Amino acid sequence: CEYFSVGHGSRSHTTETFWAVGNYMGKGGCITLVDTPGASDSEGRDFDHALEMATGLKHELTSVDVFLLMFKGTDSRFVSSITKLLKLYESIFSEDLWHNAITEISYWKWDETSVEDRLDEQEMNATIKHNQWNKEYQEKLGVKISQVPTVYIDPIFPIFSKNEKKIRKVKRQPEAVEKFIFHSSLLWNLATAMPPFYCKAKCSAPSGYFLGAPWVTHPIVKGRLGSVQVLSCQIWKGIVGTASTDNVQWKFNGTIEMNEIIIYEKRTDVSDTQNSFTITHQ
Repeated sequence: CEYFSVGHGSRSHTTETFWAVGNYMGKGGCITLVDTPGASDSEGRDFDHALEMATGLKHELTSVDVFLLMFKGTDSRFVSSITKLLKLYESIFSEDLWHNAITEISYWKWDETSVEDRLDEQEMNATIKHNQWNKEYQEKLGVKISQVPTVYIDPIFPIFSKNEKKIRKVKRQPEAVEKFIFHSSLLWNLATAMPPFYCKAKCSAPSGYFLGAPWVTHPIVKGRLGSVQVLSCQIWKGIVGTASTDNVQWKFNGTIEMNEIIIYEKRTDVSDTQNSFTITHQ
């Protein structure tokens, strides 16, 4: 299967944003799933994928119920690429996305042996992992909500397989079956209980905004001749390693001679936390 199967090797398995519509768990409510490549896409297109998702949300979906953040159960902490990608999404969708975020820890086996081994060898269980990941969100990303919920659904547990060998394997793991059903139901219940996330503010900005083009939020300004007129705009500086605008120059050619006049010029300081400025022409 080309999409939604397990990726192997250093090359990203999901290489483009993919949309699919179907029934949850095969027979539940109707869902739309947007599958995006993971952090540090092997072809260096994290920024492009983020913009593609924002564009789709703005023009096609209009709202999102859940941002499902998927991590492997073997991940012990955030790596820099994960932090960078989540900051990118936050800068586009705003901090409000965390109210609709759910952590999915995949490849977390629930058979009795695996549960005991995790606890004995790693001093790890689902509660510890949940608390650890929320600490990472707060310390690495400054997430302000009290906690992001966590579900543990193993994507390779063959609960739906029709293969006789795998059917027997599932029957030998009643604890894993119980947990698979519990966490799949928990994900659905959390998703349906959350108010939808709507694309607004920066997410609704013109596409060029995320490539460095100034966004004039109120392009029409009325006033008397000779009076001071003010235009406000924003420039997205992105995050470290993404597109940004360092040099800003605005020109005005409304004089009788129609000569260009530079009315505002700024060199962006990468340490400056401000992402907007006001220009004035008198």
